[in-house]
Amino acid sequence: MSVSDNLQIVPCEINLKGRGVEPWIDTVSIRLPNVDDGIGKLISIPILVEGITKNDFKDMIDTIYSEISYNSTILEYLGNSQNSIEGSLGKLILFMSTENLSDSVLFILNFRTGLGNDSISELKIDSVSYSGKGTLLINIIDGKFILEGICKKGKPRFFIQDGIISLSQNKPNP
Repeated sequence: MSVSDNLQIVPCEINLKGRGVEPWIDTVSIRLPNVDDGIGKLISIPILVEGITKNDFKDMIDTIYSEISYNSTILEYLGNSQNSIEGSLGKLILFMSTENLSDSVLFILNFRTGLGNDSISELKIDSVSYSGKGTLLINIIDGKFILEGICKKGKPRFFIQDGIISLSQNKPNP
């Protein structure tokens, strides 16, 4: 590369030499699986990284950041990550180091299940980003949790989260 400058009294030309760096790009999928279990169970839901094609992935990508939402009436988060609840929507903010990545498991979410306002909770990855020296293209695959053991006779009975407890039938048996 050559740079010329004719604005000075004495024109000068500077020759520059340099070496480029091969670009590092990988495409991966961040996936939450579908999980089903009963009421009152402790469950572990893995956050999976799939499709890694580069051997030096851990060297080039340091941390993956993610925000995940779920139904907080049937899932109680038991981890240490930042957690907030607005109505029936729980949100997690996760900082996941790739240093411990093994067998495509990036992070484990621990929950306690309970009877809430629904029998299904979407496990939604709202946002994802990363830090590191490489360029990463990320596909997001959401999952869901299905609460098993719900009596479907008549219609399922769930708790309405309005702060009022009431008796649905207040007549004595004949």
